[in-house]
Amino acid sequence: MAEIEEAPLRNVTESESQIERAVLRLRELILKGEFEAGERVSEAPLTSRLGVSRTPIRLALERLAHEGLLEPYPTGGFVARRFTLDEVWDGIEVRGLLEGAAARMAAADVSELKPRSSPESLTPKFVRFAESAAYTS
Repeated sequence: MAEIEEAPLRNVTESESQIERAVLRLRELILKGEFEAGERVSEAPLTSRLGVSRTPIRLALERLAHEGLLEPYPTGGFVARRFTLDEVWDGIEVRGLLEGAAARMAAADVSELKPRSSPESLTPKFVRFAESAAYTS
């Protein structure tokens, strides 16, 4: 059976892990509509809600503002961003284009396989594909 290549793991510090968890959880809350458009998103309540200290919350809020999900509030902090109908449609269109491109790339990768490949030679490619899909979901 073919040997599976393992990607080197990057050492993630605990603070990086807390920031990533805060970003993921906050993004999820925003996208699920937990914050009304224009509602102020404050650090203090989020610390107890997410169970992390203020620094990871602050960095997560800044990252989400950079992504366009939040906007800076004039007196400090952030508010949930309002999206126009055109922006929503643009997002849907971009997603469709990206999904189509991903499907074409996946089909091209599969078509490069030898027609008489043994299941053992296919396994590493499918394992890598599955692992990459798990991290992008």
